[in-house]
Amino acid sequence: MKKIQLLAGIFFIFTLFSCNSEKTQYTEIGNPVDEIQISSEIMTPEVLWSFGRLSGVEISPDNTNIVFGVSFYSMEKNRGNREIFILPVEGGKAQNITNTESGEYSAQWRPNGKKIGFLSAEDGGLQLWEMNPDGTKRIQISNIESGINGFKYSPDQSKLFT
Repeated sequence: MKKIQLLAGIFFIFTLFSCNSEKTQYTEIGNPVDEIQISSEIMTPEVLWSFGRLSGVEISPDNTNIVFGVSFYSMEKNRGNREIFILPVEGGKAQNITNTESGEYSAQWRPNGKKIGFLSAEDGGLQLWEMNPDGTKRIQISNIESGINGFKYSPDQSKLFT
């Protein structure tokens, strides 16, 4: 129940920052892909596409931080880009810890909470990468020719399932 309330709170905060009667802007949650000028209170498809889409919310093993993805879409470029953010459980400012052109997916905490694993196509096919919770020391872990589409850490971190 506590996780549901937390997720609802994150969604509310994200929606609050995404809505602005003059123009859509991502003040603390990210950078706008496109700025849409809103001339009325009507929700048009362009306005809806300008909002970031929240996904993949996970709480750190020590219950102090939340990692999640936000997809931003550009109608002009006809593409989206997902970024990874971290937010303290107690609230505060969400921090974009990736900010790349390639997009990052499926962010997960290592069981010990010292690293965040994620998928990225930064070097071609979708591969597993890891970084510190602040986004530093980003390294590629897998190099599988056909790429991977998912992963899971074993509880003792001795194995990685793809």
